[in-house]
Formats: sequence, C-alpha cells, structure tokens
Amino acid sequence: MLGRGVEDGVLRALGYGEEVFRAQARADGKVQVKDSKTGNGVDLGFGVPADYKVARTGADAYDKASSKFWTDVQASRDKL
Repeated sequence: MLGRGVEDGVLRALGYGEEVFRAQARADGKVQVKDSKTGNGVDLGFGVPADYKVARTGADAYDKASSKFWTDVQASRDKL
C-alpha cells in the first residue's frame, strides 16, 4: 500500500503543476518555465488574445477578507 500512496502524491503534484500552468496561460498568455537551480528559462507564448486574458480584481491578496477571488474565478469561466 505504501507504493500507491507515493503514486497518488506524484499524480497530485503533476495535477497541481498543470493547474499552475493553466493559470499562467490564462492570466499572461504565456507559461514561464525555469530551471530551479540556475534560474535559466523560457517563456512559452500561446498567442492568447487580450479579450481572453484575465486579471485579478482589486489589489488585495487572495488570503484577505476583501479578496475578490470568486469574482475573478467567475470572470475567467465566463471568458472560456
């Protein structure tokens, strides 16, 4: 059973990475890939039109009570 737990953890980590890349592509129209040791990297642009990009509403971080997190999520879904 220990092996299955490790496999689940790896799959979760990959799923998380995919979500981070999706969020970058939706917000910036590109995904930034960097080597964690050297800092060297590349931006992978996807030619996302400005109308489809999303931006955060307001200046508050998403961990603040005044956050507009769900407003931003819905705006992103509406653009899809």
